[in-house]
Amino acid sequence: MKYIITALLIVLAFSGYMALTTDNRSKSAQAECQPVLEVHFEEIAPEAPAEITREPPPPEEIEDSEIDNEYSNTQAIPAEQPADLPDYSSSNSIEEEIAEVFGAEHKIAMAIAKAESGLNPRAINRNRDGSKDIGIFQINDRHGWSDEDRFDWKTNIRIAKELRNRRGWTEWAVYNNGSYRNYL
Repeated sequence: MKYIITALLIVLAFSGYMALTTDNRSKSAQAECQPVLEVHFEEIAPEAPAEITREPPPPEEIEDSEIDNEYSNTQAIPAEQPADLPDYSSSNSIEEEIAEVFGAEHKIAMAIAKAESGLNPRAINRNRDGSKDIGIFQINDRHGWSDEDRFDWKTNIRIAKELRNRRGWTEWAVYNNGSYRNYL
């Protein structure tokens, strides 16, 4: 029985080889009979690649409502901090607040906040599109909240929860590109 199967595999392999060889020969013959068409292309310089590549999150973390959301096209420029704001928080109280506000999703929320700002309530990122991200969750000004609200770390956390409830985690670039996973 073993010899019969081996013989069949050899015959199948040989048949496949012959089919490919015959197909290539017939294509060569057809090419010889047809006139050659010359096509000239202009060399075009490739566009510069984007600095940040965004990969979709793993399928187990995508909700049905999030699948159609597009990723943000803004790219962050290194954070700066305003000098006139006092640091009136500690990371323990920030972490406790995130856990309280986000409940069952507090681990993902914490990872996103750490990836976005390092839990710095005074963090600012100016994006290439001219918008500005502020605070722990780097809330963008296009959402309509004032700078004062976004700098207040408790308000920033509540705004983030509201955004999460309305639009999902895809509002954050660190979720879309998966870098938040480094903080889980």
